[in-house]
Amino acid sequence: MAFFERRTRLDDAMIVENAIWLVGQSGLGAALYYMHKKGISRDVSERVIIGPEYRRSYFRAQAH
Repeated sequence: MAFFERRTRLDDAMIVENAIWLVGQSGLGAALYYMHKKGISRDVSERVIIGPEYRRSYFRAQAH
């Protein structure tokens, strides 16, 4: 249940979206470091960066 609640939080979704943008600007290491500093767990961070099917867009997250 806690996993589901965390996935629906807009602030976490925005952190992930910012990290995805950061990959293009500063690289993978910077994005992983950013998510770590913002409290996103390492396993979630790696899934987000590796698998695009886990990414949420800002607009989809806003609809919830």
